[in-house]
Amino acid sequence: MENQQELSPIKSNVSVLYRLEPIGINTGQCEGLTGYLTRLAQEHQVLPHTLIKHVVAPLLGKKYLLQDLNRGGSRFFERSISINGVGEFSQEIVEALHDLTTFASLEQLTLLPWKKVIVNKYLLNQSKAWCSFCFEYWKTSNKPLYEPLIWSFRDMAVCPIHNILLDNKCPNPQCGNRVPFLKRNSIIGYCPFCLTWLGIHGTNQKINVCWEKLLWVSNSLYKLVETNHYITHKQLSEQNLQKSFLRLLSTTGYNMNQLAKELTLHKSNVWQYCNGTFIPPLHTILMICFHFNISLVDFLTDTEFSPTFRDVPVIHYANKLRNQKIKIEEIKTKIKLLQKVSPPLSLQELSRRLGYTTKTLKKNFPDLTSQIKHQHSSFKSIYAKQKTENTCQDLRNTIQDLLNQGIYPSRKRVEDHLKRPGILQKPIYKSIWRELRK
Repeated sequence: MENQQELSPIKSNVSVLYRLEPIGINTGQCEGLTGYLTRLAQEHQVLPHTLIKHVVAPLLGKKYLLQDLNRGGSRFFERSISINGVGEFSQEIVEALHDLTTFASLEQLTLLPWKKVIVNKYLLNQSKAWCSFCFEYWKTSNKPLYEPLIWSFRDMAVCPIHNILLDNKCPNPQCGNRVPFLKRNSIIGYCPFCLTWLGIHGTNQKINVCWEKLLWVSNSLYKLVETNHYITHKQLSEQNLQKSFLRLLSTTGYNMNQLAKELTLHKSNVWQYCNGTFIPPLHTILMICFHFNISLVDFLTDTEFSPTFRDVPVIHYANKLRNQKIKIEEIKTKIKLLQKVSPPLSLQELSRRLGYTTKTLKKNFPDLTSQIKHQHSSFKSIYAKQKTENTCQDLRNTIQDLLNQGIYPSRKRVEDHLKRPGILQKPIYKSIWRELRK
């Protein structure tokens, strides 16, 4: 018909995935992005691996990730530990999920708002930590189960709601695995290996009183996440962070040696912080803020603060245990609790957190310090082995992908593809390359 008008396509704001609203948004209990991704999969009644492989990963535009997910996704799920952080991968996942859900505030489910003043180093746990009392309360109250962003912090040892240590291993004695942030079959509140409920078990012990430092750190990180939704880029800059360090330096009459001594940090590190040439890990900033009784958020934003020296020992500078009979039992309890921190602490890190030298700890607690050293050594060994195995697999996949495309896998091309210059100089990787390039 001559007068018939063609129908133009109707523009729609309908999302590809359900527009699932994050839990706890704009609060210190805000949901983390890895948990949100898992809940999205549950809402669509599919496994996280299925959702990521068929819907999320194609938007990332990374062929190697699609190939990895076709083979099971070990590389993607290994990288998932950084999704809640401040890096490029976190930003890519946020943008992809925004396109799929049309939800505009997903950056708040990560630490991206703080990326100008926080670095990834020592920022996040290598596996999940959780409060069994939170899970139990939500389940019995018929509230949705979720994973708060604060549980991702490496320094988050205590639940700020229940004042108990976070768990980091499956409570099933026949399993006992650490739980990855994302696994192909992840389910919120349950171990992906044996499906054991992660809420309160008979082995859970509530600790009514935690020592000052761990509670302070817990509450400080809670307030940091709570600030996510209204912090502005103008407030966050390396220059403002530098000003905070200079404000500290002024308390010593600009004596760099004295400030370094008070913090028991190397003078060169303190110099870098004060000159703005290096951003310290969040762990270091937390210890400094605790030492000087400063709000973490105020320090990161250079909000006016008045540092006051805290008498409680923070970083190891004490040489003796005073009041031996009282202190020994107190420190022994703390050591046993810190043994549960994930990943396992080194003896040096333990001494830093407790405020006593390694020599003092070894002398007074020989068995416990030996256990700490063994746990940390075992963790490093397992982690190094797993890292090598993953790198070998990535290398094999890269070489095979290049060959499938008819491209000769030269040393430079393989290293560029892996973004690991010089990696083929190591014998173990060189032998794989020589074997497969033919």
